[in-house]
Amino acid sequence: MKRFNPILIISTIYLMWSCTGNSNTLSQDSDKIEFRKSEAMVDESFMRRWEFLLPQEGSKAKDFTLETDKAETFNLYKELKKGKPVLLINGSYTCDISRQNLPQVNQISKQFESKIKTVLIHTVEAHPKDAVSPYSLEEKIWPSKSNIRDNAEANQPLTYSDRKELTMKWKHEFDIDPEILIDAAKNDYWADYGQAPNMAFLIDADGTILSRQIFFEINHLIAKINEIVL
Repeated sequence: MKRFNPILIISTIYLMWSCTGNSNTLSQDSDKIEFRKSEAMVDESFMRRWEFLLPQEGSKAKDFTLETDKAETFNLYKELKKGKPVLLINGSYTCDISRQNLPQVNQISKQFESKIKTVLIHTVEAHPKDAVSPYSLEEKIWPSKSNIRDNAEANQPLTYSDRKELTMKWKHEFDIDPEILIDAAKNDYWADYGQAPNMAFLIDADGTILSRQIFFEINHLIAKINEIVL
């Protein structure tokens, strides 16, 4: 009788899981927001670590299901089946970098509305005024001067309901145009897609990652989008 290697079987199951997504179960309002520091934030070489943490261009994007700002459900693979590429951009209310980029996010969303689906994912707060920043090398509260200047301070949400409320505040205060997805209480999207504060991924309709950015940059994205839709 042929004997099977249990380690090989477990490895195969893990690879299948990593490609198809781990769960389509949505977070509940009462779920506690889990804190975890970005794995890149070990020392000053964090940009190089993010290069490895972000999914690579040419690889298949991992599936996920998240709640939207309209209390609906967004599933990546179902969206891709509609035949249009998807642009994923993440940020947070207290991320000064993503806030500065919001006008350009709105621009790209409107400019290519008929060609691609643009979504903004609300992930873990970058500079909460009451908690350690996930991007602090020294694991301390890291206030942003521009947040104070722009009156854009907020606490780190304690529950999923708190995060949803902050999402709506973010949307209305800064006139965000694209649909907003709300990351799970366990920060699944953020953890799986690279753990940086303002990433961008252009995903083809077949699920292939065409472009990835540690930090959103509009000119490169527009050039890449034009390559595939014109």
